[in-house]
Amino acid sequence: MTKRDIQHLMESKEQFVPPGRGIRALKRAAEIGAFRATGLTLFTSARLAKTILDEFNQYDGEAPSGLNFLARNLSREAIKLLPPQAEQTNDYHYHYALIRHPDSYPKGKTLGSDAIIEIVDFRLIFISSRQFPKPSLVGWIEGLGRGEDARIVHVAEKLGLIDDQENPGWRAVSAQLENDALRDRENAIARTTINVSLAIRSALDRIAEHRASKSRNLAVDAQSNIHAK
Repeated sequence: MTKRDIQHLMESKEQFVPPGRGIRALKRAAEIGAFRATGLTLFTSARLAKTILDEFNQYDGEAPSGLNFLARNLSREAIKLLPPQAEQTNDYHYHYALIRHPDSYPKGKTLGSDAIIEIVDFRLIFISSRQFPKPSLVGWIEGLGRGEDARIVHVAEKLGLIDDQENPGWRAVSAQLENDALRDRENAIARTTINVSLAIRSALDRIAEHRASKSRNLAVDAQSNIHAK
C-alpha cells in the first residue's frame, strides 16, 4: 500500500488503522495489503481486516503472526535482545531477535499456526489454519461490485443475541448458517486464500531488510568519505 492509502484509512471515521505508528498499525496495514492483493478495494480490504479481529484472542488485539511461538526456541543469547519486561514485548521485538538467529526463523515459510482466511466466490469468508484445517464461517461480503466498496457482515450480526435464555434458537440458526455456507463452499467457482500471519511476518521482513540496506549504504558512504580525505 502507498502512504496515501494509509492516510485515507487513518482519516476514515471507521477507524480502520490503530492510531500511531506502532506494531498494531503495521500489522493491520499488512493484513489490509494482503486482502487488497486479491482485487478487493482499499476500504473493503480494511473492513475485512477489521472484522476478522473478532476471530482472534491475541495479546495485542490483532491477527497472530506466530512470532511469539517461534521465539520460544531462541537461545539465551537471543532472548537478551528482548525487552526485560514481558508486557513490553511485541511482535517487533520477537522478529528483531529471530532474524538474528535464522536457524530459529523459517523466513518466508508457512507455519502450522498461521491464520488462513478464505474468500469463497467473493461472497463467503472462512477462517482456518494448517494445524486446524476445518474451515469456520466468519461472515459474508455484501454489495461487492466492479471496483466498488462492500460491506462485511459478521456471522454474529445474523445470529442476534447469543444467549440461551433470551434467544434459545441461536445455536440452531448458527448451525444452519454454517452448513449452508459449507455447502456453497463445496460448490464454489473460486476460492481465494490469504495467509494473514505470513503477510505480517513478510512486512516485518521487508522493514528489516530496508533498514539493513540503509545501514550498509551509510557505512559505505562513511568509508568513502574517509578515503576521500
